[in-house]
Amino acid sequence: MVETIRNGSDHDELRLKKGINEESSKQIISSISHELRTPLSIISSNLQLLQSWKGEIDEDIRKETFDLCEEAIKSMSRFLDDIYFLNVSNKGELKKEIEEVDLLKYFNTLVKEFAFSEFDEERLKLNFEFQEDTVLVDKELLKRIMYNVISNALKFSSDNVDVNVFSDDHQIMIDVSDKGIGIDNEELELVFEPFFRGNNVKMISGTGLGMSIVKKSLDCMGGKIELESNIGEGTNVKIIIPTNGK
Repeated sequence: MVETIRNGSDHDELRLKKGINEESSKQIISSISHELRTPLSIISSNLQLLQSWKGEIDEDIRKETFDLCEEAIKSMSRFLDDIYFLNVSNKGELKKEIEEVDLLKYFNTLVKEFAFSEFDEERLKLNFEFQEDTVLVDKELLKRIMYNVISNALKFSSDNVDVNVFSDDHQIMIDVSDKGIGIDNEELELVFEPFFRGNNVKMISGTGLGMSIVKKSLDCMGGKIELESNIGEGTNVKIIIPTNGK
């Protein structure tokens, strides 16, 4: 009788895992389909508009049409690049490329570059304190980390976002705080899973890849990340990245 109960329990556990895997697969397929279908639809509709246009096209309409197509192509490219990055990481092929980086110049350039994308630079409250002018770090992985953490903070909050970056002779410390919608405590560990999206962000656009890319980048550099969050109050992200070049 005991054996029968145990086997039944194992069967239920396997069935539960199968259900979870199937649900995860559905979510992944849905996310990929959405991220590719939406920009393709934009490109297709605008090409049809250009094709059907009779006579000379108004310059403003022409520019808007091409801008929409260009942004749609960039969106697909970013998504496919993220997928490729995670695939390389999952295969154990992600390698850090250490080089000397001038921190102040690097972060100022980074913020300006972000400002030309979807970022609202005016909402970023920046504070840099560097004990060392230059450090040894992988600047491309650091860029991925900063982009995704700041992007999330701005996306899920309508208020200002505080970004504090400090460094000493052996590490970079990054602290990003927002007063946004927050993350349920039960979901905090899940945010690093690819394609995971919290229950309170379903209506906000996103791929669910950002924080998994942050975690993979930090793992590659031997860094650490801590999340503190409360629903309706905001999220604080603390990151430590060693800069010893090893």
